[in-house]
Amino acid sequence: MSVVGFDLGNESSIAAVARQLGIDVVLNDESKRETPAIVCSGEQQRFTGTAGAASSLMNPKNAISQIKRLIGRPFSDSESQRDLHSLPFKVTEGPDGFPLIHVPTHVRYLGEERAFTPTQVLGMVLSDLKRIAEKNLSAAVVHCCIGIPVYFTDLQRRLVSDAATIAGLHPLRLFHETTATALAYGIYKTDLPENDELNVAFVDIGHASMQAFSVKFKEEYKIDVYQNGRACQRLRAACEKLKKMLSANPEAPLNIECLMDEKDVRGFIKREEFEKISVPILERVKGPLEKALSDAGIGVENVHSVEVVGSGSRVPAIIRILTEFFGKEPRCTMNASECVARGCALQCAMLSPTFKVREFQVNEYFPFPIALSWKSYVAETHDGPGDHQQSTVVFPKGSPIPCVKAVTFYRSCTFSVDVRYADVSELQAPSKISSYTIGPFETAKGERAKVKMKVRLNLHGLVSIESATLNKFCSMQIDMFGDNDMFTGASDDLALAYADDLTLAYAHSLHNVEVAKKKVEVKKVNIPVVGLVYGAMEASDVQKAVEKEFEMALQDRVMEDTKDKKNAVEAYIYDMRNKLHDKYQDFVTASERDEFSAKLQEVEDWLYEDGEDETKGVYVAKLEELKKQGDPIEERFRENSERGPMINHLIHCINSYRDKTITIDPKFDHIDIAEKQKVVNECGGAEAWLMEKKQQQDSLPKHATPVLLTADVKRKAETLDRFCRPIMTKPRPAPPKPHSPTETPPAPQHATEEAQPESHGKGAEDPQDGNVDAQPAPPEPMETVGEGTSSAAPILIVGSAHNVGSPAVPQTPDDVSFEFAPSPALLKEQKETVKIMLHGITHTLTSGNLLQLAYCRRAADNIFNMNWVPLDISPLRAIFDELFAYLESLKDLHNLGPAALFQQEVGQRLINLRAQVEIKRKELDIPIIAQDETLAALSTLRVSIERTRLMLADLEQRYEVQQLKFEERSSRIQACQYSFSITQNELKDFEAMLNECLGADWHQQEEALQIQRYVAAKKQMLKRHIEDFNT
Repeated sequence: MSVVGFDLGNESSIAAVARQLGIDVVLNDESKRETPAIVCSGEQQRFTGTAGAASSLMNPKNAISQIKRLIGRPFSDSESQRDLHSLPFKVTEGPDGFPLIHVPTHVRYLGEERAFTPTQVLGMVLSDLKRIAEKNLSAAVVHCCIGIPVYFTDLQRRLVSDAATIAGLHPLRLFHETTATALAYGIYKTDLPENDELNVAFVDIGHASMQAFSVKFKEEYKIDVYQNGRACQRLRAACEKLKKMLSANPEAPLNIECLMDEKDVRGFIKREEFEKISVPILERVKGPLEKALSDAGIGVENVHSVEVVGSGSRVPAIIRILTEFFGKEPRCTMNASECVARGCALQCAMLSPTFKVREFQVNEYFPFPIALSWKSYVAETHDGPGDHQQSTVVFPKGSPIPCVKAVTFYRSCTFSVDVRYADVSELQAPSKISSYTIGPFETAKGERAKVKMKVRLNLHGLVSIESATLNKFCSMQIDMFGDNDMFTGASDDLALAYADDLTLAYAHSLHNVEVAKKKVEVKKVNIPVVGLVYGAMEASDVQKAVEKEFEMALQDRVMEDTKDKKNAVEAYIYDMRNKLHDKYQDFVTASERDEFSAKLQEVEDWLYEDGEDETKGVYVAKLEELKKQGDPIEERFRENSERGPMINHLIHCINSYRDKTITIDPKFDHIDIAEKQKVVNECGGAEAWLMEKKQQQDSLPKHATPVLLTADVKRKAETLDRFCRPIMTKPRPAPPKPHSPTETPPAPQHATEEAQPESHGKGAEDPQDGNVDAQPAPPEPMETVGEGTSSAAPILIVGSAHNVGSPAVPQTPDDVSFEFAPSPALLKEQKETVKIMLHGITHTLTSGNLLQLAYCRRAADNIFNMNWVPLDISPLRAIFDELFAYLESLKDLHNLGPAALFQQEVGQRLINLRAQVEIKRKELDIPIIAQDETLAALSTLRVSIERTRLMLADLEQRYEVQQLKFEERSSRIQACQYSFSITQNELKDFEAMLNECLGADWHQQEEALQIQRYVAAKKQMLKRHIEDFNT
């Protein structure tokens, strides 16, 4: 439910909305807080608000303004005639005696001559305010509160309500502007006394015009601005500016170029001269002040403070008059222009169920006395029968709003009641408000029935007879004593009572009667009530006005959309023409650019000639035709701009999940190695896809259709995240329940007993015999194939799955023996973890990015320095140290040349390593390994070599850039640390690289066999280290 307040001014209007943090005044299309209350008609659409004000300077006769002064006032009214004389638009008398505003004949709206009532024009103004509020709230606006002057008559209030209905609004209340000002003042005051009475006077001085210069220009320049609508409009605007200048300056000039008849006019006025001219207006200020104090029943000495609001409150002469009258300086603590709109929004929030507002009581009073009049039947007397008019005041002046009263009549047939003003001396309006017909209804023959009417003064200040009921006495039994002529003194046929005072009226007619016994059954029957409000719009007329407003609003939207599409075509032409030779230059070929430029010029020529006044669909088709050629160019540019950040996002995603698989953070310890392996495989697949697509994209020119799309990279990152996130965020399982105190703890030697069946050979004796120096059993062959690794591929970095046995631990001084039996599952898990971490390091090193070397070395040191119990991986450190030393030497090869020199250096290094392998083979006498395993290893090596070759080609292309930025390599190494990756899949690449280093000529089977023997020798060396550790 929307909470909006509207302040309808004579010159401008303001809309305020209620939010959770307070009341805000919304801005219009020009970011201004006040919107002109102007409606200007064109040949195909209307212009309202700021657009209407801009159009009124060029077409003043089409601009309708000052509508607040015309609504609800007869055409023949003296004030209306005085106002119509100064208005530039044409106004005639309508069939109902009220003004009718005509659109000029030379401007035919949609080919027709149109005439609007002031109510319809006010509905257009409210429609514009509604649109502004809806744009600000991003929601439909229906419920609102509208500020009106306190002096508005019943008819004017009804027409404002009808105008709101035409605009599609449902006003919750028509709020007096002075009451809205008081509400906006008091609800934020925290220092007001709770029990004591505090009187604050609010003086609202609205819009006023100064027309003195029109006479001066007529005498001096021989021109009559009233004969020229545009000149009159420009003079009015200039006088408004002059009046504002005089509020802050003692004198001000007035200059208007080419006002009329190609004459420039000039004027100069002082503040004293202005105040002298305005004496008749200024003298009228004290009248309302004296009347307000008299109606309130207080004196000037009882007024605590005076607040001045309104557009005219800035005039120094008015402030001086108020100071003299109240004996104190008026204050301007409130926003003079926005206080009414804010108060209306607050009142709407109070009436809305969606807002909770601070408790604040608002008592509003009706300024006019309201009376009922009717024709009363007089019984036949000696003067003869006759009819005469009677009346009574039901709502005296100052009645609270809202208010309900009940009126009882005694009638035997249908009758009429008129609602009128009891005192019209203060009003320039007809006395009759409305007339109501009550009936028909049935009564006993010749009997007058009791009819009760409910008269309501609602929240809007509208008076109406809401309902009428007939009281039927179904059965009655009365024993009476005394005078039989009990109705002799009952000459009055009216009883005025409040809501439930029915018995009092009946007892009044039964005076002088003694009732002994009474039994009455009363049945209430609703009586039809038909009303006629003088000057108001019929319900059918309101509905027609709503439909007409909807049609005009739809036409306005169509024209606005058409203009937007036309402007879109024009903007696209200028924008693309500039970009083709600037930012899009590399993304379009010369022939495409020339062809597209010619097309743009062709459409531009059409736009300013034959396409000046086309429909919306034509402009849309032209824009689509241009975009068929321009969109591919924009798409290539956009992809080139967004591809880099999206690739970095995918790389960050890959590295992030890889880091989590090898981190030593205990929060990932509960995740199984197999699950981590799945994450590593998925990251490897995503990286391989990205590398392949990126190489293809880098080989294409910028004006070619891209093969690596941002959407595909984003989709790949989302797929990777959906796969890896559930695994790496798996919650830690609940810890096992502690043993019950009644349970018997297991024997300490169970671990040894469990380890004994896995021991082989001699030397493993039962601990119960007291032999604590158990001999280790011969170790089993090392495990060379991990999960997800091909058994045919030779693997150098391996773990051990053999049984360590039950190593003896030296006795303590108390001869207490301790035995250590490592779990095979723990041993296997440690081996897998080491393999994963070292694979990631080696893949990073073999990927060709030597800038990550320092970070890889630190990561490897962290792995080797960890306490791996019972696994000892220290022998692997020598191999890694040798590799790091070799790669460190390669960092200095950037001056040698691109990838060709890099390969030459690597080949020479491999030859030296092959000679060392041959020496080791002869010393250890390593046996021959099966040929099928060797062929499989060679296949894996070839894949790794091809991948390395592609990396080297990529390095060669980027060599020049790397050379220029080589001085920044230290900082870039730090940046690359974030993207450091460790995966088990990439371990195979490192093994292949090491095998490549150990066998330079991989096409010879004998050299490959030597590599296999070298690996076997390393296995034996690791076994010996483990045996030494156990003993």
